[in-house]
Amino acid sequence: MKQSEAMRNDERMKLINDMVTGIRTIKSYAWENHYSSKVRGQRAEQMTYIFWLNLVGSLGFSLFQNIGLLAVLAIFLPKWYMGEKLDLGDSFALVAMIYYLFFSVNGLTYYSMQTI
Repeated sequence: MKQSEAMRNDERMKLINDMVTGIRTIKSYAWENHYSSKVRGQRAEQMTYIFWLNLVGSLGFSLFQNIGLLAVLAIFLPKWYMGEKLDLGDSFALVAMIYYLFFSVNGLTYYSMQTI
């Protein structure tokens, strides 16, 4: 997706460069609207890719941030559904282990994002 967005950006920048270098020709033949619509079309295509890239990235990051809660639910819901008693000590220990596990993984992830 990022590569497709970059290609659209390159095409748009090429059109803008053509407009700047050939402004006298464009003005003399009144092609402003033609080139302007081409640039707007490329920008609209680029924005579509940017929208989907941001949407997928934010949903993935949100899922990664909350996977610990989903793991706790996946463990507790079957026990609760079968009518077993949820022991407070085991529950707290499980939540703490999952919290520390994902805290350390998130720390590594943030570090790797900063060093790219």
